[in-house]
Order: sequence, then structure tokens, then C-alpha cells
Amino acid sequence: MIPAPSAEFEAEETRRSGAKPFFRFIINPHYFRTGIAAGSGTFVNCAYQAPDRLQVNAGATSASWTSPALRATVGSFPAEFSPTWVFSSPGYDGLLLELRTAATEAGLASASWAALSQGAPVSIYEYYQWRATWLAVRCWFFDTEGEMDDAAMWFLDAYAPEDPYQSYFTDGIPGETVAYLEAVRFAGEYLLPSADVKQNGALTLDAKEYFADLAAADHTLVLLNRDKRYSPRHANFIFAGETHWYKKRLRIEFGYEWPNGQLTDTIVLYEGVILRWGPAPHGVDQGGKFGEHVVEIYSRDEVADLLEQKVGQPAEDGAPQPMVFGEVLRQAEQLGDETLGDPNRTADFEDGTTGELTGVDAGGDGAVAVVTT
Repeated sequence: MIPAPSAEFEAEETRRSGAKPFFRFIINPHYFRTGIAAGSGTFVNCAYQAPDRLQVNAGATSASWTSPALRATVGSFPAEFSPTWVFSSPGYDGLLLELRTAATEAGLASASWAALSQGAPVSIYEYYQWRATWLAVRCWFFDTEGEMDDAAMWFLDAYAPEDPYQSYFTDGIPGETVAYLEAVRFAGEYLLPSADVKQNGALTLDAKEYFADLAAADHTLVLLNRDKRYSPRHANFIFAGETHWYKKRLRIEFGYEWPNGQLTDTIVLYEGVILRWGPAPHGVDQGGKFGEHVVEIYSRDEVADLLEQKVGQPAEDGAPQPMVFGEVLRQAEQLGDETLGDPNRTADFEDGTTGELTGVDAGGDGAVAVVTT
């Protein structure tokens, strides 16, 4: 009778002695939640203005907004995003954005705040919170002009838009005088959890014999569709609330894991644009048992996809819509011996700015005739 293998033998059999390859599937861009919404967060002397603006109340000497505790749904931590925003703070000593983060929601309250910089990457854990603060400005009156410094207050007869720290009395104020924060974006990447990857898929790439054409690859990735998180238009969709989720990009990276668990640097195997989410088959076996919920994500090489995009197509009524870039030089006819003004004329046909031209004739199957004097 052959004895059963010992525990030491089985442990040695299962011990890895070489590097193990791994893949990373990354979808970008992924916009982390900001929490800006009606009734969301803590408002101090400010209010929510649709669609995504925080606006300071009129006459407030200072204001702030603190987001609720937010949870990131990416596959691993720490994650990273780059914050961007648009703001105006006339009459205030600037706008300060801060963030704190923790691995647990309970630890978030005791985490330290750190200032955010426009476009600078920041690392976060699963839970994070941020706030915006409009800083108050202190001003003084002086008896004589010679005593004035940078913190002095003065009154002007007319509004000067280049000076946001002035004081004025007027019924109607031209220009930007409202303090607000809007267009806040936390742009990062979404690393697909390895547990959700059902099939890595295969990269297909045609070998060009004469190298005259672009060799474009495509890829099909099969994911376990847990809780419908990869089903567009479902409430649990990972990109729910985003407008342009259908043009996300997929990047595939490859690396090795050593026996001690250390990971090597990765190389990029593929970058493509996602063209299709689905199908999402859900089969039933002969015993009546439902199979796993899966979804296929099809992508294609991004450069090849862009080269096939048609631009400058005519409108539905046949009106030409030419695409014009750069400087266009036209032959000029001399009408006199001297030029009294600047002979240069500027026009932007893309947005319809042609005020410097005498006239424009867009007829003739897309040909543009420019008339100037």
C-alpha cells in the first residue's frame, strides 16, 4: 500500500519557484465622485446651483462647503486622481480646497486635511472627503493716503474688473462679481479587480506584409457582471452618472509576480477605445441552474479608430461643414498704392467669427469665397 504524501511533501509541491505572470486591465478616465449635489454635504454661507456649482451667498464674509464621506469603488488602493476645478472668488482672499482620506469610514473623521493643487495627482484610500473654503479678507480705513498698505480698503467711482478687492456702491455691477466653484473633476483610472476578470481575451493583430497600413489590434474582455456593475444604464454601473462612458479607453499591462509576492514593473501591451459593452449572456444548464452573469467588452486600437472617424461631413440638409485648421493664404488683388490700415484679416470659420471680413459665400459644394476690401 502506497502511503499518503506527507504535509511537508504537499507544501513543497505547491511552493512556487519561479515568477508568475499577471495582467492589469485599466479603464480610463474614471471620475471619482465629488458629492456636489442639492442637499449633499455641509453648506456654510453658500448654496448649490445646478448643474454642479457651489455659489457663495451675497454679502457673506466667508463661506465653505464640506462633502459627505465618499467611497471609491476602484479595484485596489491606494488609488490616484488629479483634481481640476473652475472658480471665481472676487472680494475673497482666494479659495482653498482640502482633502482627507482613510482606509475606513470611522478613521476618516480623525484624518488630517491636506491642500489640493490644480492638476496635481493625489493618492486616496477607500474613503475620502474634501472641502472648499473661501477665505475672508480683512480691510482697514486710514486717515491719510500715506498710511495705506496692501490691506487697505478704498472706494472707487466706477467698477474696475481687474481689481477684485475694491469696494463700490452701484445698482448694477458688470463683469464677474459672484464667488463660486464649479466643474470639479477628480480624474483617475479604474483598475478592474482580478476577481471580476473571467477571460483575459486574446489580442489579434494582422501582420502587414509591406507595412503600408496601420496594424490595428482589437480585444474582447469577459467580466463577471456582479450586481450589474458592468451593465450600462443600470444603477450599479461603475460609470453611472457620467455622460461619455461609451468612449472610455482600455489599457492592458503585463508584468511578473515573484514568489515573495513582489511585483515587477509592467509594460503596456495594448491601448484601445471601448466600442461596445455587451452582449451580457446569462445561460441556464440542463438542470435548470442559472449560469454566471458575464459581460463582454469589445475595444479596438484607439489610433485606428480615430483614423476611421469621418470629419467635415455635410449636414442632414446637405449644407457643407468643412473642417479648416491653421493659416489659409489667399491671393490678394492690389487696389491702390498705399494701405491705410492693417491688411491682416482674421476669421474663425469653425465658430462662425467672420466680423473682420466684408462677406463670406459658403456656396458651391463646400467652397468658401472670402470677399474683403
